[in-house]
Amino acid sequence: MSGLAGTGANLEEEIVALMPAVRRFAMRFERSATDADDLTQDTMLKALANVDQFRPGTNVKSWLFTIARNTYCTKYRIRQRYTLHADMEVAGSGQAVQSTQEWSLRTREVDKAISSLDADKRRVLLMAISGESYEDIAGACGCGLGTIKSRIARARAVVIAALGETTAAGAVAAR
Repeated sequence: MSGLAGTGANLEEEIVALMPAVRRFAMRFERSATDADDLTQDTMLKALANVDQFRPGTNVKSWLFTIARNTYCTKYRIRQRYTLHADMEVAGSGQAVQSTQEWSLRTREVDKAISSLDADKRRVLLMAISGESYEDIAGACGCGLGTIKSRIARARAVVIAALGETTAAGAVAAR
């Protein structure tokens, strides 16, 4: 393939055919093959979902590599900015990782606890969990930064209490 494409089914076929090249490119960013596979999959999904944004006559491979690089950079910035302190406490405590089934049950408990929050607290907590900065949340809610911080702190306290715990570390620790 030439790397230059038109639109429609031919472009989609070319995108899929370039998947091995995108995976090799992803391996430059990610240390593990699993993470590179995830980055490749995210890239392919974004490319196929936004095929209408591709400009005919440009290089498809370069377009895919740009999507992969931007996806990696976005995820990297989020990982650097937000660290789940509770997960770090659990990891540092030497506790064994729970089985998938136990985590699945705990996830349902957390979802139920978050659903029980009033709308304002639930909204700001979910925005914080999704990786938005406190400043962005304050702007979206039309509140001051202090108000957002206190809402998130109260929401976390309610969720932790609903889980029958006294600390965030206890909320994620093995039972």
